[in-house]
Amino acid sequence: EQYLIEYSFVTTIEYNAPNIPKKVNLSEGMQRYGSNELITLQMNQNISNTKLVVEGKSETQKEIIFGSLTSSVDKNIPINPKVPNRIALVIGNEDYSRNLNAEVNVEYARNDAEIFKKYALSTLGVEEKNMHFLLDATAGQMKRKIDLVTELASRLGDRCEVIVYYAGHGYPDEVTKIPYLIPVDVDATNLSSAIKLSDMYSNFGNTEANKVTIFLDACFSGGGRNQGLLAARGVAIKPKKEAISGNMVVFSATTEEQSALPYKSEQHGIFTYYLLKALQ
Repeated sequence: EQYLIEYSFVTTIEYNAPNIPKKVNLSEGMQRYGSNELITLQMNQNISNTKLVVEGKSETQKEIIFGSLTSSVDKNIPINPKVPNRIALVIGNEDYSRNLNAEVNVEYARNDAEIFKKYALSTLGVEEKNMHFLLDATAGQMKRKIDLVTELASRLGDRCEVIVYYAGHGYPDEVTKIPYLIPVDVDATNLSSAIKLSDMYSNFGNTEANKVTIFLDACFSGGGRNQGLLAARGVAIKPKKEAISGNMVVFSATTEEQSALPYKSEQHGIFTYYLLKALQ
């Protein structure tokens, strides 16, 4: 940016020097860039050609380290060597207020996903380029990421390992009892855009990946943290058990009749807290 400053000086007849020295202090609101200059103005000079130039200083980008003052699992995360071709998909859906209400948000789901991501990168050896991460994901975002990771795993075949982590709402269809993962732009009254759990299992199971490990901090009975979707629907449903195929292992927070609950003092879901504690 450039600014033209107009000013003039008038002297008495007693001033007989050929020029006028002037001290200039140039500053800005952050008090980080500026200078103190001494410029000299010639007598009877109509326009001064003096320019004051302040050079910008480049700043080093620093990573913002997520921390917690409450949970021991957020600190002292073990570091292990990287494992090539190990792919992770991590999703934390907490804010459902766009379609439901604040009472059915999933407490600490974002924190769960953030910290699990750190364990995946540090402890489980996932390379940064193989980390696929979503917070408060819509149906479109979730489907695109699942399709992308499925495609990557299919190309690598038995050279690949897949880790999937999900914290958020689950819900079963009231008629078919088929369980779904619930994106933040979907509510329990219309599951057509939700993620069918059996489809996700089938997608990853058919990749011929050497190992697929899925962690679900969600329940599928309609209950959950902050009363889950029961608060909106007032019903409890026993969901259908979904079969898994391929080299897949699923760790779930609940049975089909239980609710996934928060561990308030640790600011995590109970399942995620003890999962991270075990990894630690």
